Amino acid sequence: MILPGKGHLKMESRKKQNREIEAQNKRRKLIERSIFVVVALLILGGIGFTIWNTQSMQWALRFNDERITAGEFRFFGGLFGADLSDEEMRELVLEHFVSDLAVLDRANRHSLTLDEAEMMSIFASADSQLSFYEMMWGEIIAATLPNRDRAAELLSANQFREQLMDLYVANHQVNEAELAQAWAEFQIERYDDFMTREVMYIFNHDPGQIIAAYDLVPERDFRTLEEFSTTSAFTMELNEFAEMFSLTWEDYDEIMALEIGSAVPLEVEGGFVLVYLSAINSPDWDEWEEPFRDNFIFGERAEILNGLIEGWVAEANVVRNNRRLNAF
Repeated sequence: MILPGKGHLKMESRKKQNREIEAQNKRRKLIERSIFVVVALLILGGIGFTIWNTQSMQWALRFNDERITAGEFRFFGGLFGADLSDEEMRELVLEHFVSDLAVLDRANRHSLTLDEAEMMSIFASADSQLSFYEMMWGEIIAATLPNRDRAAELLSANQFREQLMDLYVANHQVNEAELAQAWAEFQIERYDDFMTREVMYIFNHDPGQIIAAYDLVPERDFRTLEEFSTTSAFTMELNEFAEMFSLTWEDYDEIMALEIGSAVPLEVEGGFVLVYLSAINSPDWDEWEEPFRDNFIFGERAEILNGLIEGWVAEANVVRNNRRLNAF
């Protein structure tokens, strides 16, 4: 038997070492490749989550097949001056918003349109509201709000309500007995509000002259006090007088508290007046009966329409994005 020489043993040892080194290199490359794949997956997953998170935070709810953005909901909430971070207030706004979306959806089904004057008014309101929001919330938040056309569309729900009322509640028959009872109750409850007051007044730039005339009110006919005035003694209804002199609410209340035949001196723009209550007239109910009837019938029709809208909302596929809504 011939034994291997030392050179042959060294060669075998070197081959074994090379095989071990090669195996180690393969294991290292495999580990490196695995690490690369894991890192890549983590990165892709992070990117995917970021995209999903960004997209999911952009919408507040879905109404049927339409996604309603968070900016649209914020715009609508601003109409109420609502703090959307308040859960109770947010739920109230959401209820009204979904109701309006149901109105817009139904108007679209019936191909309802607004006339030019209505559209001009709505676009003016949309421009004003968006400008106000930008000033109040800043450009960053304002950039998330709906554009002018969409803002105008959201504002048009009230106009379409009346059209839908004419469509769905066109032939409403009022209960005449209930109307008569409501009219009688209205006259009793609002009697004081609808009474008219007639006042007389004199004017002077000198407050001393007005005070001198005021001291003589119990003794003399008011018209004879013109000598203390730079003008004649005028008579008019209290509301007309209040508008002419831009009375404050405090001054208006002082006149309202007067009894017939009494007076009160007041400072107004440009001088001083002495106001005398000359008469209190009962309400002219004949003037108000027809408007009351129209308003009563309109209210009943609106109540019926609101019931229909609640049904439309119940039929709709409304999906809330609570994650986004709770983030306000």
